[in-house]
Amino acid sequence: MKTWLKVSLPIVVIVVGIAGATMINATGTPPVEPVNEASPGPVVTVRNIAPEPHQFSVVSWGELHPREKTTLTPEVTGRVIAFHDNFIDGGLIREGEVLVTLDDSDYRSALLTAESNLAAAQAKLQEDQALARVAQQELRNTENPTALALRLPQLQSSEAAVKSAEAGLQKAQRDLARTKIVAPYDALVKSRNTGVGQVVSMGTMLGEIYNVERAEIHLPIASFDLQFLQEQVVGSQAYVDTPSGPRPVRIVRDLGIIDSQTRMTRLVASVDDPYALHSDTPVLRFGQFVAVHIDGQAVSEVYRLPQEALVRDSIWLVSDDNTLQRQQVNILRKEGRDVLVTEGISATDTLVVMPPNFPQHGMKVRPVAEATQTAQDASR
Repeated sequence: MKTWLKVSLPIVVIVVGIAGATMINATGTPPVEPVNEASPGPVVTVRNIAPEPHQFSVVSWGELHPREKTTLTPEVTGRVIAFHDNFIDGGLIREGEVLVTLDDSDYRSALLTAESNLAAAQAKLQEDQALARVAQQELRNTENPTALALRLPQLQSSEAAVKSAEAGLQKAQRDLARTKIVAPYDALVKSRNTGVGQVVSMGTMLGEIYNVERAEIHLPIASFDLQFLQEQVVGSQAYVDTPSGPRPVRIVRDLGIIDSQTRMTRLVASVDDPYALHSDTPVLRFGQFVAVHIDGQAVSEVYRLPQEALVRDSIWLVSDDNTLQRQQVNILRKEGRDVLVTEGISATDTLVVMPPNFPQHGMKVRPVAEATQTAQDASR
């Protein structure tokens, strides 16, 4: 009996195990066969590109300076009796307006004296001319009369006296006119160094004025920017950035030297009427630091690409089978957030605006047009 149990028990266990496995397989979900489907790849934003004409613009910064500075000094001695109301620091003066008036009483007296001296010299000349005619008449029958007999020395002396008196009169008139110091041009008063009642003499500094009819900006230009300027840069158009908008200026000269420290060339831009006294243009002030955009050369075809598309002087393109293709390009210039390219790209290429992380040549991608991608981002 015990022998039978020992033999039959393992057989029963094996049979029950096989029956249970069969039931589990019959009631369980069949396994899913793996599908070998290739990954579609990352989504990349692409754009179509086309060449476009372009005019280069070189930007330089400089300080606005007056073209002329004048130190006002009197040419005669006198006491200051009046100033122009605007002859103060920061005042604007028109050309021909009287800035300083000196006491002219002594110079008026000198003018009267000079006029009197001239009248006396002219009267003496007329007298000597009459006497010379009389002498000539009396000696008309005399052979070889002397110059003294004809009163020629007296006549020449009187003529010289008239010229001297005329010169004295002109000097007196000039001295009287110089008691009024006038503005030689439309000017901004930089400083005034004297006051009413002060006695000034020749060479005394009364003040300093700046010419506001025209100003200049000295512009340093780096060597790598020179190639983009016009061959005849003098005469090029330019404009200054102002809060009210661009203001036109022009390049009037090249200083003709290269700075030994910065290795830059210096151009000079001219600004007409910087304080807008005769126009409605934006006002520029002396000492103001401004940006000047200089019109450069023009090219007929150039490709404008975003800087994000550039990876070490290369771009990524999407081929017809939606794979990435790396392409070397010739970078002509960088302007703001754009890169200008002339070689290594064509109008039939599809540009990847921003490459994916760790791009590889031949990588499968899913291209999305830039306009479509922008619309989707806006709707989120």
